[in-house]
Amino acid sequence: MSAPLEAAAISFDTDGHPVDLRYRDIYKSRHGGFIEAERVFVEGAMLETRWREADPASVFTVLELGFGLGVNFLASVRRWRQAESRPRRLAYVAIEAHPAQPPALVDALRVMGASPDEISEISSIWPIRLPGLHRLAFADDIELLLAFGDASEMLQRLSLAADAVYLDGFSPARNPAMWSAHLMRGIARRCRLGATLATYSSASAVRAALTGAGFDVSRAEGVGKKRESTRAVYAPRYRTFAPPAPAPRWPDRDAIVIGAGLAGAAVAARLARDGWQVTVLERAAEPATGGSGQPAASSHVPVTPDDNRAARLTRAALIQCNEWVPEHLRLGQGKLMLAATETDWQRQQECLARVRLPTEFARMVDADEASRIAGISLQRGGMWLPLGFSASPVALVRHWLGSTGILLRCSSPVESLVRTDAGRWQARGEGARSIAEASVVVLANAGDALRLGRLTSIELRCLRGQSTLLRWPHRGALDCAIGGDAYACPMNGADLLIGSTYADDTDERPRRDDDRSNLRRFARTLGMDPEPPSSLARSGVVGFRWSARDRMPLIGAVPDEAMAFSRAAALRRNERLPLPRRPGLYCTVGHGSRGLIAAPLAAAIIAAQLDGGPAPIEADLLESVDPARFLRRVLRRRDPLATFATPGAFAPIN
Repeated sequence: MSAPLEAAAISFDTDGHPVDLRYRDIYKSRHGGFIEAERVFVEGAMLETRWREADPASVFTVLELGFGLGVNFLASVRRWRQAESRPRRLAYVAIEAHPAQPPALVDALRVMGASPDEISEISSIWPIRLPGLHRLAFADDIELLLAFGDASEMLQRLSLAADAVYLDGFSPARNPAMWSAHLMRGIARRCRLGATLATYSSASAVRAALTGAGFDVSRAEGVGKKRESTRAVYAPRYRTFAPPAPAPRWPDRDAIVIGAGLAGAAVAARLARDGWQVTVLERAAEPATGGSGQPAASSHVPVTPDDNRAARLTRAALIQCNEWVPEHLRLGQGKLMLAATETDWQRQQECLARVRLPTEFARMVDADEASRIAGISLQRGGMWLPLGFSASPVALVRHWLGSTGILLRCSSPVESLVRTDAGRWQARGEGARSIAEASVVVLANAGDALRLGRLTSIELRCLRGQSTLLRWPHRGALDCAIGGDAYACPMNGADLLIGSTYADDTDERPRRDDDRSNLRRFARTLGMDPEPPSSLARSGVVGFRWSARDRMPLIGAVPDEAMAFSRAAALRRNERLPLPRRPGLYCTVGHGSRGLIAAPLAAAIIAAQLDGGPAPIEADLLESVDPARFLRRVLRRRDPLATFATPGAFAPIN
């Protein structure tokens, strides 16, 4: 569990320059923060030269240790926007242990000489103070990924390949941990060969640590009273660890997405925004059928005492949604997790005290405050999650699929996938007829993805869910989603959506018994007696949730099981060997009840893998959603082929 983040302690000295009270050091040079940023960092890392020499279709990644006020970032953006020749996208990843509070950030940037537009750009997307990664869309071709936490800890959690590095922590005398030899070796592990590095520090210990980590170090002119700065190029004579994987190269930026539900629509929209031509193939006659066919759904955001991986992943997914779920498509903002009993209240309170999340993300509210938030009278309070929301999955799917660069083809079932001699994928329908062809295929078709991906190591469970539409019999409209024994979502008009059941069957017909069950659980959630009469309710949509045995989704590159089985002995002997993947084949399935908020995050993960950009979540979370995680377990068995002998077969969990 990550420690809670303490905000930067920013003050201003007698000259009006921003100072950090914790480290008793100034931010940037008194000679001019942007002057230092441009001369020492942007020019020191030779960014313009590197951009001219880079592949125009690539993603260029800058890693910074010590984001501070973001002056180096803004200076890099200025130079990026002025550059005549540059790659397709800039990914800027910055680690910061003590994020600035928005008011102090704005004041300090104004003093440092940032323009009003720059201050507005960065303050409008500034995240709440949560440990972990925050992916922020600064502009169409610029991505800012803030890693909030201790530098040594967060560096280990990053999954990226840096092209340039900025070292801009407070001085080695004030903050020695930021300049240790151990940290420099950690930076080297995340650098591409030839990565350039720049820092204002000219300390001999810093230069020695960089040299020991494999950098060729040189001296450069400093700014102001700092006569010298340091430049370096990553050029190790040998490596004891595997280098970052090279970015994939695609002859054509075209993709097929199979499935037009939330998962498929989200990844199609993300790829289209990144310049891909996307064909979406849907088996049904229209998009958003099956589990994505609900007229409303609420975000499922677990908060657990141990802050486990599922909770962290869902939190990251919820933050990602801010960019991809526009306000006009939200039916309600926030979610109240009501406590059914006093014991539940105590459990929720103890959970928040243990996890220590900021109140902007989660806090306890009593019955009176809960009633004001919800807009209706409630008998109990509970946990208030302001970032939660409810929305119509159908409306979201249509919104995402309306993006430029997407061709939607319904009534197009895919019977098989074939890799051609030219290295492209063909989606084939009945009679082996080619439906579409592209460099990349993304499987977003729930349980059927296992058949098309020839995945025998994975088992997916299918659970039936039925919602109920309730004509709200009380005064006042519900202003937010409510969770508990059942969840309730506000809808346009007088109705509420109540749900949802869980059943191990595949009956697609609505059942009145399920409606009565939803009403009973809803009444218990709100403490209503009696429950709403069934005459005010009508059956909603029946959908099916698919989830893996560990209840984590399957996101990313699909493993090549046939090749892995042929190399089983070697892979068992050395688990550091990477598992083989099927080139150009990815999946986003198994989201269970979290599809509403998980789909945009899954799309960002796949987009990063396709372009070789930094992953938007920590490395351990990336491992927990890797579609190959079950294959690794199978390979540990004595004879995996005896257990999984039929390619494409899978068995549902009983």
